[in-house]
Order: sequence, then C-alpha cells, then structure tokens
Amino acid sequence: MKRITAITLAFVLFLSTTMMVSAEEASRGAYQEEFGSCTAVGNEEDSLMTTSDAGVEVIKAFEGFAKYPYYSGGIYQIGYGSYCDPDDYPDGITPEEAERLLRESLAKIEQKLNDFVEDFDLTLQQHQFDALASFTYNVGTTWLSHTGILRNAVTEGKSGNDFIFAISVWSHSGGTVLRGLVTRRLVEAAMYLDGYYSTTIPDGYTYVMFDPCGGVVDYRVQGYDASQPDQVRATAHYAGYRFLGWYTQSVSGAWISDVDTRTQQLNLCAHWQLGEGNVDEHGNILGTEASYSRIMRSPQMVHKSPDAESDVIAALDSGDVVTIVADYVTIDGTKWGKRPDGSWVNLTDTYMLILGDVDFNGNVDIFDANLIVAYYNGTAELNDDQLASADVNGDGEIDIFDANLVVSYYNGTISAFPAEQ
Repeated sequence: MKRITAITLAFVLFLSTTMMVSAEEASRGAYQEEFGSCTAVGNEEDSLMTTSDAGVEVIKAFEGFAKYPYYSGGIYQIGYGSYCDPDDYPDGITPEEAERLLRESLAKIEQKLNDFVEDFDLTLQQHQFDALASFTYNVGTTWLSHTGILRNAVTEGKSGNDFIFAISVWSHSGGTVLRGLVTRRLVEAAMYLDGYYSTTIPDGYTYVMFDPCGGVVDYRVQGYDASQPDQVRATAHYAGYRFLGWYTQSVSGAWISDVDTRTQQLNLCAHWQLGEGNVDEHGNILGTEASYSRIMRSPQMVHKSPDAESDVIAALDSGDVVTIVADYVTIDGTKWGKRPDGSWVNLTDTYMLILGDVDFNGNVDIFDANLIVAYYNGTAELNDDQLASADVNGDGEIDIFDANLVVSYYNGTISAFPAEQ
C-alpha cells in the first residue's frame, strides 16, 4: 500500500467532506422570502431520490452567493459554499455556474442518503429527503454512519419535539452555538416534519440555550415547538457539586423545568451547591465518582488527602498523565483528583486529555492529523494515552479515517467526534 501523505489526506478530505457554514454565512441566510411547498411523494422501491428544486433554493439562500473565492475554515469556497481552487476562478463565478457546482456536491450527498435509506429500509417523503440533504450539505455525512441522537430519530421515526431536539443540537461551529445555525436547524426540522420551505423560523418553533456556569453540559441548545410544551432535556455535571437545576439568571432567577412559550430564546443558567455525601462515616473524603485523565502542566506533589498540608505520597512531572477516579472541590474552590491508589493531586495546573489532541498541546489541529498519518504510515510512534486520543471515531483502530475527522474538526465542518456521541 502506498503511504498516505498530508497532501493525500487533504485530497481525500476534499472529496469526502461537505460544507459547514460560518457564523457570518449562517446569518446571511435569514431571508424573509418563502419558497413554497413541495409535494410529498413516497420513496418508491429501487428509485433514487434527489433534492427538489424547492430544497435547492433553501440551501442556496442559507449558504448565500459568493461571486469570488473566499477563505473560511481552512479552505477556499465559492458560489453556494462549494470548495474550490481560487486560481480556477480569477474572474469569479456566475450564479448559474455556482448552482451547477452545488448540484454536483449534492449528487454525492444524495447517493449517501439513498444508501442510508436502503440500509435502514426507510420510506422518506420528498420534504424529508430535502431537509436531510440541506442538513448534510451543512454538517457533512459523518452522522449517517455513526449512532447518534439524530440518526436514531430518523431511523426510529421520531416526530414533534423529539425530532426538533435531535436536529437542533447540531448548531455548533468550533464548539460555539451559532444562532444562524439554530435558525437553519429549526427550518430543516419544520421542512422534515411539515414540508415547510423557507429560511425564516416557522411560527411556534423556538429554542433555549444552556450555560453550565462552570460545569459541563451534554447539550447547549434545545429546539422545540412551543405549542407542544416539553421538559428541559439538557443535563449538567460539576464535580464536587450538586446540580440544583436550570434558572433564568446566573444568580437567583426563576427555576425552569419545562420549555414552552415563556422560555423562548432564553439562555438558562445552571445553579450549583457544594456537594454533600462525599465523606465516609470516619470523615475520610471519598470525592464524587469520576473517570477521566488529566495532564500535568507543571511538577506537582501527590498528597494523602485533598489538602496541600497533608502528607506527600509521590511527585509528578510536567507531561505526566494522571488517571482520576473521583474528584472533590474544597470550600475555597480548589479542585482535587483522586488517583486509583487513593492518593490526591491538585488539578489546578492540569489539562484534560482531549480527544484528537494527539501531541498534547491543548489544541486539536492539523499537526495532530499529520501525527496520526505518520503513525498510520509507520514513521511515528504513539504511547497509550496518545493512541486513546487519536482514536476519534472510537472503532479501536488508528487510521486515515481518524485523521480525516481531526481535520474536519479543525476546519469546523464537524463540532464533535463520533467517539464523543
């Protein structure tokens, strides 16, 4: 087998990935025009579905037209979000040429969607296919091949708020929720459920956002139909603290357990209370059960208990990886991690073992992808912790697919790795 170089990797990505709009591009799509409805038809056996003209018009409106090449997310694009070599378009592109490029890209997506429909023995209406085509053109095809909340919603025939929520969580770019993407997700939800063709959020469709306020949250946005009140679906965790619920303000505010017309477009904040019940009957600190790893930024002493004045058990060097089985936050806010042997380390000057951060510099970037390629080619070695970080699709293998996903994450075309979903 020929070795795969970083150049080959870029070429593979060019062929295999689809486009993610930037915040500016997403906001450009907030047009007020209507595109009309599209007749819903059954998915006939052995027939291949394609995106309808109405669906293409919605995609064009969300992407926005760019006559000249522009640089976004590490790649050049032109027209309606098509990848390009800027040297090929010194005089720009016409809307007609741009639509041709768009439809060529959609043809590849349509093939994957048709394969997906066949694999799961699904029957899609035209408006459902159009919604999934728009979504996939925006975020890529990874969701089709890995179990996740949206794929489950489609294959299990979810409807109403179950489906709206499942698609709305894909509203991130680079880990940040973009309101333009929230708008697009809600429009795609309405298109899928109701045959709605537009670029404005339909009446009744809305969302809330979640701020974990120091903790971590599984979903940062929840889309829903306000005419069908729903429970808050996001959950949060903060080691050493007890989650009190979601509130309308970071301090005080009203407690929110359900979403409806009153919570439209609110930013809900998590409230916390220092945890209880993490000491045994003898007063020994047990901590809150956890399972993760941290990397030392500087040398640290290992202590008998989560107290800098307690006995020193061992010493750690910069770059050492520590496995944490429980954590505890002292009254002054210092976070400690418990090691498997029962000793404790101050986690203040440490950082998380980040999926995709193979070189452990705290960032997921192109250098991590190149390191994965080098390992795959046999020109670099990775230790056990690096291998765990490199397996971003969670299949137990370190290969070119992992490198592709790292570059997609770096470019912003995906917001999370399959192993995290």
